[in-house]
Amino acid sequence: MILTKNTRVAIIAVFCMVFVLNIATSRRIHAEEVTLLADKFPQLMDTPLANAEIVSLPDGIFLRGNDVTVSKKNVEDQLAQVPEENRDMLRDNFLFIAEQLFTEKLLLSSAKKELAETRDITGLEDREIFGYFFEGMTESIEISDQDIDSFYHQNQQMMGDMDLETAKPQIKNFLRQQQQQHMIEEYVIDVLQNTSIEISSYWVENHITEVMDNEIDNARINGKPSFIVFSSEATENTQPMKPVVDNLSNEYEGQADVLYIAVDKEPILATRYAIQDVPTLIFFDNVGQEIGRHTGIVDEQEIKQQINMLLVN
Repeated sequence: MILTKNTRVAIIAVFCMVFVLNIATSRRIHAEEVTLLADKFPQLMDTPLANAEIVSLPDGIFLRGNDVTVSKKNVEDQLAQVPEENRDMLRDNFLFIAEQLFTEKLLLSSAKKELAETRDITGLEDREIFGYFFEGMTESIEISDQDIDSFYHQNQQMMGDMDLETAKPQIKNFLRQQQQQHMIEEYVIDVLQNTSIEISSYWVENHITEVMDNEIDNARINGKPSFIVFSSEATENTQPMKPVVDNLSNEYEGQADVLYIAVDKEPILATRYAIQDVPTLIFFDNVGQEIGRHTGIVDEQEIKQQINMLLVN
């Protein structure tokens, strides 16, 4: 059979359409097969690895992204540097040790590239590169007298008998550190969001439940709001929060989880939730999403108002 020119064009057009549809279908199927870490474990939605894709990785490789990898050996080497009595606790939190190593490697790679554009980094140690890089990033931060005054009056109970003028230098330094931390966190989030991260499916299937077995993660998945106080048993000016937690725990039993976490005993949880000072109060809604946090002592009635709002919503 001899095909006319128009017929040949039509057949080619149909073939191309089928080819494109097959590609689109293939991509759609592949996209549907992608499983992110936070999809399987919503408690991890606030962590840097939330959007890590669960995939099969070469033996011994735990995380991979861009030109950075973290292996089981990297984590074991890190664990070997800590006192033996702390290793079991850290090993149970393997995920977060690996996350920190991965983030550090990724940031170092990014810092080297950006810093090399403005200065010679030959011979600089990693800590020096980080120091120069983040110092340049945060040098524009300014703390006003109004900021200091506002913090002082909002945290007067924590200030004790110290007057405003005496407390000013300490408050200014604290607020500057807070803003520095915030800027660095925003930068870290940006770098991580622009990195396609892969996590070992073998490790997720076999070990992640060990990492998630703690008070906070269990509370965040039980369908109730949560109120968490991170404090320290060694710091006297944070002690007023303990009886508040006990009262609220009894009052909201069955409605919301109210937890007191001593950072002295749970340093990994404190690190994971970016606790910079105590007391730090964190509120989670009934699906485990962080709604807000506050550093400093808060009146019990104010806390109850926030919990009641979470119960209504």
